[in-house]
Amino acid sequence: MEGKVYPNGIYYGALVNGKREGKGTIIFNDGSRYTGSWVDDQMQGAGYLFDAEGNQLHHAIWYEGKIIYKIPNEWEENPSSQQHSNRIALCIGNCAYDRSGCAPLYNCISDAEVLSAKLKNLGFDTTVIKDARYFDFARSLKAFALKAQNKEMALVFYSGHGVSHNGRTYMIPVDEGFYCIDEIINLLDEMGCKIKIAVIDACRSNLDEGTKGLYHTNAQNALVAYSTSPNYTASDGCCGTHSPYIRAMMEMLDKPRIPLSFFFQEVSALVNGYTNGMQQPFIESSLTNIEFFFNRG
Repeated sequence: MEGKVYPNGIYYGALVNGKREGKGTIIFNDGSRYTGSWVDDQMQGAGYLFDAEGNQLHHAIWYEGKIIYKIPNEWEENPSSQQHSNRIALCIGNCAYDRSGCAPLYNCISDAEVLSAKLKNLGFDTTVIKDARYFDFARSLKAFALKAQNKEMALVFYSGHGVSHNGRTYMIPVDEGFYCIDEIINLLDEMGCKIKIAVIDACRSNLDEGTKGLYHTNAQNALVAYSTSPNYTASDGCCGTHSPYIRAMMEMLDKPRIPLSFFFQEVSALVNGYTNGMQQPFIESSLTNIEFFFNRG
């Protein structure tokens, strides 16, 4: 495989429009190397850094070429500490925004809590994160990915503000920064999780004219379900209630043995009906020949 030469080393891996994008390795001029995820020509997502002798220096989360979180070794070496459930879920609800352009929301935390409780009743090992700040995303999502190692199903639910930028959809922490949807899907894929699902109950306003908020990942058997189509808003619901998307999910989760391939299509149809056609959910999927039921009946 022919590498691409850069001033600081030689890169071997995926390229999109001439930029490093996806999974790849760079061998630096001093013999050390980085192997992991790339976004927009920079190290971003999960990756490993090795010295010139091949010794692992870091297993970490990178963002824009810099380490933002180092993964504790004990999480990798002590799988017995993980829960026994083969189906896990992380539910994130952000309401208390303290940043320009993001008004406080009312139902996101309760939406995350009610979905977590429902999934727990269906046999999922669930975790709820409330009002996630920027570094909470890196820590909690990486810990969740490690927990998902070789699991049958891992689901991430996010309710809060969202935005599309440069063709990607981002979750918005309550304080600063952004966290890209495809990063968690790729993390789950790297950990050998069989089915990866992200459910994004957020508006998808666009920072770039002409771009669409689609996720970018080569992961197989992955699905991202958005509560609304690109460039459209999503209803948070009346104060003290639940969003239309959560209402639809809860209704469908009560129905036994609905195949995964149809589940989110039915959720989308319910949301469209609840909102009189004002909110049309959107699905991106690479699921193939998967037999999975949220409610096993």
